[in-house]
Amino acid sequence: MSSEESSMGKIAHVEVVYEIETDNGIEARSITLPAMRKHCRPERVEDLLEDLELICEDVQAARYAAESGRLRVIK
Repeated sequence: MSSEESSMGKIAHVEVVYEIETDNGIEARSITLPAMRKHCRPERVEDLLEDLELICEDVQAARYAAESGRLRVIK
C-alpha cells in the first residue's frame, strides 16, 4: 500500500451551512450528518457520503502529487 492509499479515510463529520431569506433578513442555518440521517432517505445520505469520499480522495491525491512534485490532473 502506498503512502497515498494509507492516508485515505472515511467521512467523520458533515455539516452544511446554508442561507435562507427570512423576515429578519438572511439567516445562516446548519444541518449535520445526524440530522440528514434522521430526516432524509438513507440512500440519499449514503450517495452524498460516497460522493464526498471520492472528492476527499481527489483532494488527498492532488495534495500528495503537489508534495512529491508530480503533476496530476483530476477529472
